[in-house]
Amino acid sequence: MATADHLFLQAAVAHKAGDLGAAERAYRQLLDAFPEHPPALANLAALAVERGDAAEAERLYRRAVAAAPDFAEAHFKLGNVLRRAGRPREAAAAYAEVLRRAPDAPTALVNLGLALGDAG
Repeated sequence: MATADHLFLQAAVAHKAGDLGAAERAYRQLLDAFPEHPPALANLAALAVERGDAAEAERLYRRAVAAAPDFAEAHFKLGNVLRRAGRPREAAAAYAEVLRRAPDAPTALVNLGLALGDAG
């Protein structure tokens, strides 16, 4: 059986090469074996964003942060999905989570300000 690292590397190489179908299949194969693999969940969510499937992206990012609460990048990307979906208060909460975990993340601070501005 392939290791999580090996499967993730396969998926990431296909993703970087632009072979999104192969990348998705590889991420899903990895998740079949390791259902709560945070980087695979986050990268599969990124593919969902690329396809324009915000609901799937949100679901996957939420799984990633549930599996790894300190995964600041997944909180950040979740915030981006929520902000684009017109849910600024939820986006602000996601950006605040980033700043709790990575207080020196200037982009999260900027996006938090933007989300709060969007919320009025």
